Amino acid sequence: MVLQGRLALLVGLGVIPVALLSTAGLPPWLLVAAWLALCIVATIIDITASVDPRQVSVQRRLPARARLGERLAGGIVLHNRGTRTLRGLLRDGWQPTAGASPERLVVAVAGGERQRLDFALNPRRRGELRTAFVVVRSIGPLGLAGRQRMLAEPASLRVLP
Repeated sequence: MVLQGRLALLVGLGVIPVALLSTAGLPPWLLVAAWLALCIVATIIDITASVDPRQVSVQRRLPARARLGERLAGGIVLHNRGTRTLRGLLRDGWQPTAGASPERLVVAVAGGERQRLDFALNPRRRGELRTAFVVVRSIGPLGLAGRQRMLAEPASLRVLP
């Protein structure tokens, strides 16, 4: 489960109706409890409506070798095997010396389709650079919460001087 900043904003906005309705004579603790219950229900609905990241498969497109300081292009192909559109973020687990940019990629993949996401690597040390995983974060339609899964997709890049 992943909580987004919109949820905190929604809970904070509850101060307005609680303040206005408590001046009308309603008990404030009851209003706070009702607002929090509404926020919890909206969060549960959002998590349930988000695409399950286990329905996503990942394939890497990466050269086997690179030269130190040479910027090279890589890619990840996401395949959404579900029926709903996946909206969210993808983070590749490269070690910092690989110089992966951007660190997080915004994804929107329709159900049953594939999407190629391109990124750049700028290795800052020679030797073998490795990654073991890709993290897929699926956000629900309300943007309050979602699901996250780490998918094992190991890769390595040999950096020559």
